[in-house]
Amino acid sequence: ATRSPFFILKMDLSERDKQRLREYFSQHKTQEMMQLAMNEVTSAFPASLPPDPAAIISRFFAHHCLPPSVERLEALEVFGAGGVPTLQINVTATSRGIPGQLVGSSTAPPPPRGAVPPPMSIQSQIDLLEKQVFPTLAGRDLLDSVTLDQHIGSLCGELGLPKSASMCLSMALAKGGAALSDVPLFHHVMTRLAQA
Repeated sequence: ATRSPFFILKMDLSERDKQRLREYFSQHKTQEMMQLAMNEVTSAFPASLPPDPAAIISRFFAHHCLPPSVERLEALEVFGAGGVPTLQINVTATSRGIPGQLVGSSTAPPPPRGAVPPPMSIQSQIDLLEKQVFPTLAGRDLLDSVTLDQHIGSLCGELGLPKSASMCLSMALAKGGAALSDVPLFHHVMTRLAQA
């Protein structure tokens, strides 16, 4: 018989619920993952043992989490230098199972003073982004900058959004990916380009 993870066998669970949990943990190979994590802790034994085994275990599981994903995008009209309206995009992500993390924000550069106004108002850009672009990005891998940029460029081009809007969105997502990778923005972008 398959062994059940010892930490789920609560006495007050029904047999049906116990079976559901057995199947869940079997699907995600938690027993094997726990064993591998413990092996990491004892990898240098008998020469030495780490002073903080929890740090070793947490680092191990951090590398095996699902990649951070786009949870929510927000587009705002803000005022730049000289009170000129421009576009700002904020990125909220789910990372390591924790939702609601504001990880990236970018503001499109306002047009120079005296320049011809853009053919599409900021509010029109926001409407298109929120209705037709943002829904297509929800749940996507935030670290896959190359695929995200290809999708954004293609879709924003089809919708007639100005390049400043697509660049603003791309930069906000890239900043989010860099923040969650704990690396500088240029390092994140160059790493993803090299992996493409």
